[in-house]
Amino acid sequence: MSDSEIPLLQSLLSKDMPPSKTADQGKALQQVFGDVYLYQNFHLFRNVRNTALAMGYRYTNDRGDDYEALPFTKLEDLLGAKTIPIVHNRLAVETVAAKVPDATWLDIADGFRRCFAFHESCHAIARETLRPSTHERESTQERVLRVMLEESFANTCELFGMRDCQDLLGLAFYEANSYTALWETKDLLDEVAMTSPTFLFVLLNYLRANFLAALELESDETARLYRLSGAKPHAPLEELASFAYTLDENFRHTTSRLHLRLHGLPTDLESRDPIQELATKPALLTRLKNLVDLVANDP
Repeated sequence: MSDSEIPLLQSLLSKDMPPSKTADQGKALQQVFGDVYLYQNFHLFRNVRNTALAMGYRYTNDRGDDYEALPFTKLEDLLGAKTIPIVHNRLAVETVAAKVPDATWLDIADGFRRCFAFHESCHAIARETLRPSTHERESTQERVLRVMLEESFANTCELFGMRDCQDLLGLAFYEANSYTALWETKDLLDEVAMTSPTFLFVLLNYLRANFLAALELESDETARLYRLSGAKPHAPLEELASFAYTLDENFRHTTSRLHLRLHGLPTDLESRDPIQELATKPALLTRLKNLVDLVANDP
């Protein structure tokens, strides 16, 4: 990447402006840097936002000190109140751009307070869709599986969300609004159609990764993932799914376990086979497929 390719903050801000009048104008978060651009140009990002709003969630900058200190300690309370935390960070970018006209995204990227509303919105709609009905009893082991499905769904949304990223300008906005922005997946995302089966196949790999499974898959395990997802065998799809195992090791081994312990849930992740467990729970699998159908189809 040459210096001339890195987007100027002024250029980014000029592209991150709402249209004068649209039916969806109020759904983009204008005080969040990049949100307007992503909502207008990124299909999956827009699908997730619209779904969360339709489910009654609202977005708030009132996050509280606990969230600032350790977000996952407060997130349950926020989602329980049907609120999704956001960061009003656009004004800070405007200030830098006005005072330093040649400042670029890379000048602020390391210290920038990102907004993770996209990821948390994925959690919200997964929670609404995957939770058991009032007459169903859920064991602690089943709840752990559901919690990990939520996280895996959010991971998969962030991976597939990159398919609409066409240039470094879009990449800068996506980096500012997600935990992961894997530019190196772009060619694979162009080869793999985003359908419910392909999305589910990748999600199941993220589920294995979140249960601390290794990348190495036996042929019968791969076949099982294809059967459960309904996807057709496709080498680029398998290569794309392999990125699930690049999740941050510290998060998978430490943060996830601490999150489970905070809620009194067991942490014996390595000893479990989440794919087999899911295959034996037809009601949960149906809800999972319904969740995927909400967001995962190319326009």
